Amino acid sequence: NDLTVAEMEMLRVCARLNSKMPSIQHALSNAFGKNNKRSYNSDLIRREVDRFKLEMFGTDEHRMKDFVQMGDHVKRNGGWFDFDLSSTMAMTGTRFQTPLMRKYAKHYGGYFSITDGTFGTNKYGLTALPWTGCDCLGLTHCFGISTGLSENSADAIKAGHAFSLSSAVETNEEDEDELAVLSEEIDGVPIENHVLKNSYKGTLFTDDGPFSHP
Repeated sequence: NDLTVAEMEMLRVCARLNSKMPSIQHALSNAFGKNNKRSYNSDLIRREVDRFKLEMFGTDEHRMKDFVQMGDHVKRNGGWFDFDLSSTMAMTGTRFQTPLMRKYAKHYGGYFSITDGTFGTNKYGLTALPWTGCDCLGLTHCFGISTGLSENSADAIKAGHAFSLSSAVETNEEDEDELAVLSEEIDGVPIENHVLKNSYKGTLFTDDGPFSHP
């Protein structure tokens, strides 16, 4: 083929990100095609992208074994990792938090944390939810990253519990009636954990219970 080094490098990046054909052609056209009056054949692009994927990922493109091993390694070193499986053994959600993320989450997560679902970040159709908050210097930090089939409060509460984003003490089913009013003080400031969800219509909802109760 007559693709340049720069064009090939862009295809390598697109292969790693699992970009779709329209996005790849659009990126190539914007970066190189307009100025050089070049067009890009989809069959050629597909062959090169498939070759790069094979080179980077081998024949096991999912690499679930490596994924789980990496997560277990993070958890053993003080972070967090777990996942949800459907009845057909398909992965439907994950929660990942490095040891450093967990330290920030435990120290500052009880004050305030925020997340927003992002679609199209992976080939499995899972919605990614990065959890962020601020430290005492006003700097933003990532507290953890969860994924799920959709944006919903049940998964958010589960992730908040897993990431230690709670000022409330651990409890059990016998204390369930007290969950709505369970609170602590941090530096003299009373804290109660609630999940606030802003819908697409702009309505604000409050879910019951602190993050300490999954």
